[in-house]
Parts: sequence; C-alpha cells; structure tokens
Amino acid sequence: MEIRESIAKFLFPPRCPICNSLMPFETKDIAHTPCLESLVFGTYVFPHKIDGGRYMDTVHSVFSYSGKTSDFIRVFKARMNVHSIRLVREILIESLKQDFFDGVDMLVPVPMYKNREKAKGYNHSLTVAEILAQITGKPVYNAMAAHTFRRPQKEVPYALRAENVRDCFAVYDKNLLNAKAILLIDDIYTTGNTMNECSKVLRECGAVTVKGFALASLSTVILY
Repeated sequence: MEIRESIAKFLFPPRCPICNSLMPFETKDIAHTPCLESLVFGTYVFPHKIDGGRYMDTVHSVFSYSGKTSDFIRVFKARMNVHSIRLVREILIESLKQDFFDGVDMLVPVPMYKNREKAKGYNHSLTVAEILAQITGKPVYNAMAAHTFRRPQKEVPYALRAENVRDCFAVYDKNLLNAKAILLIDDIYTTGNTMNECSKVLRECGAVTVKGFALASLSTVILY
C-alpha cells in the first residue's frame, strides 16, 4: 500500500486545494496552514424572504462565500479534485452537528443540466450529498432533473433569478418522495431561488419537510 501511495504521489503530487500550489511530498496535511486559516467559516441558518413564497423550512451552510473561501468553492465546483473533496469532507465532519440531520429521510442534490454535467464530467452538488451520506448514513436519492435549459444563475441579475429557474425542475418518481423529510443539497446559496424552486417541486410531490444545505452562503442575505 505504501508503495502504491508513493507512486500515486509521484504521478499526482499533492496540491493545496485552496491555493493550488504544490504541497511537500511527505506531508499528510490536507492544505497549507495559512490557507486553512484564510477560510471564512460560520454557521448560517435562515429562513429569509423569497419573492413568490418560501418553500424551504431552513437553510444551513458552513462557509461564508467571501475572500479565499469563494476561490476555494469555485475550484471545488469547476472540476473533480480529490484534494478538494477530502478537505470538504474533513471540514463537514468538524463543523456539522449530527442533530441537524435528525428526522431526515433522504439527501437530494440540486440537479444540473445534463449537457453541463456531461461537459464537466462532475456533479458538485451530488458530490456534496455523497460526502454527507458518508458522514451521516442517510441515503442519497438523485431524484430531480433540470429539464428546461436556462442561463446559469450567476449570469442573471438577482432580480431576475426567480423567473430564470421557474418550472425548470421535475422529479423522476413522485412516489419515493411522498411523506418524506428531505435535505436538499447545493454548493452555494445566494438569492435562494434555485433551492426554493426545487423545494416547491418536492413539496408538490408530497415531501413533508424540505431543509436546505449549502457549502457556502452570501453573508449579506437579509434575515427576518
């Protein structure tokens, strides 16, 4: 095993998943200490106002989407990277309270458009859901599809984001969602429109509760 790991490190030398620079060959650290210290942590629990009505019970995140943290999340979203995934897993283990998952029946990732997922070769929301499943033992159900292609939310002004995702999502099997408590998973929570639209569809299929979880959220979200 040690020989195999040494060969793997030689072929794929470890890089800090935050700054992307090379790590010492012999290191067992996940990232450079200064980079870890630069991440902006915090636990954020909503609800907040959403135009058209709010369908989520709460939303929880572990990062503030700012500074070095936003750079790290963008790298995590952009491509499959074992070092980034390992860092996310370790942070979630340290940050999340187990009682947040009490009563949750299944983890459902926010869907990607198939052509985007195919081009990227990687579904970051599904990856977060799978990491949470490893931590909590809760099952992942990739229940939803994005069936209408729209512009990425990051390219759309905030005021138009609710309309941009309206009627974009569907589920594969409504029966599996009926009377279930669902934790909806995404990477970044900004206006909340994407997760809210997904939550609306899940509730229409019989879900009794829908909580949200995102790796990071804008710290400027207005609470009420």
